[in-house]
Amino acid sequence: MNRSIRVLHLEDDPHDAELIQRKLKVEGLSFEIVRVDRKETFESALERGAFDLVLADYSLPDYDGISALSRVREKQPYLPVIVISGTLGEEEAVECLKAGAADYVLKNNLVRLPAAVERALRDALNVAERKRAEAWLRLQGAALDAAANTIVITRLDGTIRWVNQAFSMLTGYSAEEAIGQNPRMLKSGRHGAEFYRRMYDTILGGAVWQGEIVNRYKDGRLATEEMTITPVRGGGGKITDFIAIKQDVSARKEAERHRARLSAILEASPDFVATADPDGKVLYYNSAARRLLELPDDFDPSQIKIGETHPPWAAELVLKSGIPAAIRDGVWRGETAFITPSGREFPVTQVILAHKGPDGRLEFLSTIARDISELKDKELRISRLNRVYAVLSGINTLIVRVHDRQELMNEACRIAVEHGHFGLAWISEFDPVTLDVTPIAWAGIDASEQIASSKSTARADVPRGQGVVGRAIREKKLAVCNDIAAEPDVGSSKRKEAIRRGYRSLVALPLHVEGIVWGTLTLYAREVNFFDQQELKLLEELAGDISFAVETIARQQKLEKLSRIRAVSSEINTAIVRIRDREALLRETCRIAIEAGKFEMVWIGAL
Repeated sequence: MNRSIRVLHLEDDPHDAELIQRKLKVEGLSFEIVRVDRKETFESALERGAFDLVLADYSLPDYDGISALSRVREKQPYLPVIVISGTLGEEEAVECLKAGAADYVLKNNLVRLPAAVERALRDALNVAERKRAEAWLRLQGAALDAAANTIVITRLDGTIRWVNQAFSMLTGYSAEEAIGQNPRMLKSGRHGAEFYRRMYDTILGGAVWQGEIVNRYKDGRLATEEMTITPVRGGGGKITDFIAIKQDVSARKEAERHRARLSAILEASPDFVATADPDGKVLYYNSAARRLLELPDDFDPSQIKIGETHPPWAAELVLKSGIPAAIRDGVWRGETAFITPSGREFPVTQVILAHKGPDGRLEFLSTIARDISELKDKELRISRLNRVYAVLSGINTLIVRVHDRQELMNEACRIAVEHGHFGLAWISEFDPVTLDVTPIAWAGIDASEQIASSKSTARADVPRGQGVVGRAIREKKLAVCNDIAAEPDVGSSKRKEAIRRGYRSLVALPLHVEGIVWGTLTLYAREVNFFDQQELKLLEELAGDISFAVETIARQQKLEKLSRIRAVSSEINTAIVRIRDREALLRETCRIAIEAGKFEMVWIGAL
C-alpha cells in the first residue's frame, strides 16, 4: 500500500494506543492517526474528517466499540471499522462482525493487525468500486430510461429484453407488453422483404445499421422513425444483443414534405419571389426571379443587396417607402421596377412583407412581384390608339361641318396635335411637275416660319427626298420611321428640328384625289416605336377620310362653279332679250357676272 492512510483511533489507554501505532509502523504502513478517547471527540472527528479506517476499542468507560461501529455505519456506511479489545469472547466477536465490523483483533495478538488493516482497506476499496459501478449503472439505466429517444434492447434472436419509457410513450405498448416480443410487432407492411434482409445482413455481420423505417404503433398510427441498430458483443467477441435507438421523425418528415411542396410552388410560380435579411442582403430568388433578372440557376443571391436590382427611382421608392411601411404595417404594395445586369428594365406590381419573431423584431423580408411589362405595353397601346381615335373622331366631326379646303387642312393639323398629342402635324401639297412638296397647313412645334418655308421633295436622288414624305408620295402608300434619330441625315429640316426637340417616330400618309396623290399628312410622336399596325390602320383610315373630304370639297366647288356659270349665262340671255342698248347691255352683263357668278372682277373690252 503506497499511499498514506488516515486512521481514526478510538482508544482511552495511551499505552495501548502507542503499541498499536508502533505495530503499524513496524509493518511499514504509512499512516496518519487521529486518536480520540471518548464519545464526543470520536463523533466530532467522524463528522469533520475524511478517514480511510476506524480502529475502535471494544470497551471504554463511557462508550463501546459496538456503539462506535453503529455511529460509523450511520454516518459513513462504507468506512471500514476494526474492533480491538483486550478480552473479546466469541459471542462478542460475532456480534461485532454482524454489526458490520471489517475484523476484530485482540490486543494480545496485535501481530494480526497489519494484515487485518490491509485486508479491510482492500475490501473497502472493492466495495467502493462496486458501489460506484452500481451507481453508474443505475445512472446509465435512469438516463436510458429517461432518454427522449426510444431505446430497445433485443437478444440475438430478436426477442425484446428491455425498452425505455420513451418506447412506451411513443408506441403505446407498455414495457410488460413489449418485453418477450419481437420488433415485428411494429411492422407496418410498408417495406418489402429485401429491406429487412439488408438490415439483418448488416447487423448480423457486426456493422451498425442506420436508416428510416415506417412502423405501426398500437393505435394503428403509421410513423416514420430514424433508427440506428448497434450490435453488442459478449466476452468472446460474439454478438449477443442489439441496441436500437430511434426517434419518431414523422413531424419532421411532414415538415420537410411541406417545405418541399412550398419550395415546389415557389419555384413553379411565374411571379418573382425573393427573401432578404434585415440588412437588405438577398437570401433567396425563385426560378422566376432568376429568369426575370437574367441570372444563372447557380447564382448566389447573397452577393446582391435589395437596391441593386432596381433602377434608381424604384430603389428609392422601395428603400425609403416600401420597406419602412412593410416593417410598420406588415405589408406594402406598389408599382416598381427591376433592372437586369444588362440594363433591361421591367415594371412590376410588388408586395413587400415584413416577417417578425415573437419578440417583435424583424427576422427577414420577403417580396412577391409580378412582371407587368405586357400589361403596360397593352396600356400604352390602348393609350396610343385612344390618341389616334381622338384624332380620327375629331377630324370626322370636322369634315361634316367644314366645307372650306384650307380651313379643313388647318383644323385637321390642330386636332392631331391637341387631341392626338403629336408633336408636329403638317399637310403638304405635291407638285407632280417639279416634285416639290410644300407645306400648306401645320400645327405643333413652334416654328411656323421655318415649316412654311421648308419644302420637301419627292425626288429619290437627293437626301431630302429619301425621308418618309418622299417615299409615301413615290410609293403611294404610307411610310413610317419609328426611330428617326437612327437616320438623322435624311429628310427635310423639319425632321432635324423634330429630332432636336425629342421626337422619335414619324409617319407620312399620302392624300389622294381621284386616285392621284396630291399631298401628304405627316405626324411626329415623342415615343420610339409609336406607330404599330393598329395605329397605322387607323391613320390610313384617317388619311382616306381627309382625302374623301378634300375630294368632296373639290367636287362641290366644281359644281358650284358650274352652277354660277349657268346662272350668269341664263341672266345674260334674259338681259339680251330685254335690253336693246349696247352700253346698257354690257354694264348689265358685268353686274350679272359679279353678283350671280360671284366673280371678284369682270370687265369687257372692245376692239
